[in-house]
Amino acid sequence: MQAGRHARPASQHAVELRALTRRFPGVPLWWGHATGNWWALVGGRLVEADTSEELGRVITAARVHHAMRTRSVAWREPSC
Repeated sequence: MQAGRHARPASQHAVELRALTRRFPGVPLWWGHATGNWWALVGGRLVEADTSEELGRVITAARVHHAMRTRSVAWREPSC
């Protein structure tokens, strides 16, 4: 665990949380006080990142992955 992540004031985490919430409406996300990491639940999958910026990238990648899986299941032809 890096001390730098905990050195940020709680108000800064609140600002970053609001920005992420606006960017990803409907995605549960939070900053873990105990872990010092950012967390989100995307498509039933828990993801984690060191910074809010990194969490944004991880959420985007997880959404793309989830969408691709959903599409591939939807486009499968039934077996006879």
